[in-house]
Amino acid sequence: IDPALATGPFAWRVAPFLSATERRRNHLFTPAELIAQLTTTPPRALLVGLENDDVDLEASLVAWAQPQGYLPLALPDEGTLWVSPLAEWGGAIRLGAHTVPPTMQPGATAEVVFYLQNIRPIATNLNILVRLMGADGQEYWRAEGWPWGAATANWQPGEVWPDGHLLAVPVNAPQGCYRLEVGFYDPETFDPLGDTVAVGHLWVGEQLGVAGSCP
Repeated sequence: IDPALATGPFAWRVAPFLSATERRRNHLFTPAELIAQLTTTPPRALLVGLENDDVDLEASLVAWAQPQGYLPLALPDEGTLWVSPLAEWGGAIRLGAHTVPPTMQPGATAEVVFYLQNIRPIATNLNILVRLMGADGQEYWRAEGWPWGAATANWQPGEVWPDGHLLAVPVNAPQGCYRLEVGFYDPETFDPLGDTVAVGHLWVGEQLGVAGSCP
């Protein structure tokens, strides 16, 4: 959480009434100073929409996030979390967030969800390819097909689409750090959409202090 906004909307509302010296001393900034602040230290995410009274004040946050490629993730109850993109494929699909667990045991399974955004029209019904790769370069698990059964040609530009897979770590997977790779391709021609990208890491096996973690 940005220290200047740790109090929620209250510091944001009060900052314009303070002098520049007082704002610096209290680590606050005004809406007019927002762009410089965010550009200097871009946040991983911006949370808006929890209070209807703050819609006008939060408009400047959203106006900054959109051209930066942030993806709007609607939260289950209320509010929207604008997240910075983690990866992009062919100027057409962006990844904003995922639910990859930090650790798993051999033989375990977990549902992983990727939050994808269509940033331009896609004429082809693409397949998504998800692979679990070991440090030895070996593939230990894969899943591929239409993203959660949805034809990418029907995605609307700007729409955020969740795509889930049941990640299964083999029972014989050695302990260590694994990377999760994601790519897209045309199932008719096998032509890829951009490169396959490592979007996250997970540790398989028992955690042993700092050794039991991924970079």
